[in-house]
Amino acid sequence: MATPDPPSPSRGRLVLAFAVAYLIWGTTYAAIRIGVLAWPPFLFVGLRFTLAGIVLLGFARLRGERLLLPRASWPPILILAVLLIAVSNGLASWSEVSVPSDETALLGATTALWITGLGALGPHGTRLKRRGIVALLLGLVGSVLLLAPRNGWHAAPLAGYVAIMLSNLTWAAGVLYGRRPRATALPLLTGAGWQMLMGGALLLVAGWALGENHTFSWSLPGFLTMLYLALAASTLTYTAYLWLVPRVSPLALGSVNYINPLVAVVCGWWLLGERLDGLEIVGGAVVLLSVVLAIPNQRKSRQGPQPPTPGPSPLTGEAVLGTSILGEGGP
Repeated sequence: MATPDPPSPSRGRLVLAFAVAYLIWGTTYAAIRIGVLAWPPFLFVGLRFTLAGIVLLGFARLRGERLLLPRASWPPILILAVLLIAVSNGLASWSEVSVPSDETALLGATTALWITGLGALGPHGTRLKRRGIVALLLGLVGSVLLLAPRNGWHAAPLAGYVAIMLSNLTWAAGVLYGRRPRATALPLLTGAGWQMLMGGALLLVAGWALGENHTFSWSLPGFLTMLYLALAASTLTYTAYLWLVPRVSPLALGSVNYINPLVAVVCGWWLLGERLDGLEIVGGAVVLLSVVLAIPNQRKSRQGPQPPTPGPSPLTGEAVLGTSILGEGGP
């Protein structure tokens, strides 16, 4: 029996849900930058997702979802927790120790291109149309412009930019894995909650193994930004995004991919005093144009019912694919 469509929501609720997704997820880049400069990065992001996972599981239980899942559910949950939370978000947060939040946001937008490119590989891959190929080439050009050396070299260490690109690649791999039937069958809130909790625990272990516990000290900015990211970005905005999924078009959902970086650039300028030079502005614009072109390519090429394209990049940590959490970029 077909599932009935949800009732048409009011315009005010749609505007509010999109405003939450655009503004809160867009501010996560600046919030992470503040947080990782106050607390060690892996402990910071580990605490964020551990708390978010606990809250989301509690919310799922209140909605009547069972927290103990069948044995077959745990392997995909663990794989997604490793790829999307522990590795992708861990690298993304670590990179912001040295890379400004506005550059991080613009480079994070290329995640949609990684998904498009990797999704075309293999015998069951989605064949790229001309528009998708142009998007990939534009994304490459935009990234080169963003990373082009100025005044001898970038102010931030090269390792930070490499970590961002590896974070994007890992996120794309997690997204593609999340399209498998075993992953899309996971319950919405419970599956996401366990992914966040397990990924957060792995990040806490990594921080302890790297000795971050010896440099950790109480900081009000660290605590407040961690709380904001855990509760506002990883729970409130995630549930708002899930509410939008069946109620608006896929193209409308995809707009999050290029609105968030613009919000992040404004927040970086306003809160952190960050500035983009002329070449970086051009590069960022080219990257965002490539994302706009890439999203329709993914959607038009699919046959039958498919999970929605994820929302923000891993750097916001809060995108979703089907029933699974994907990241800051994306809940």
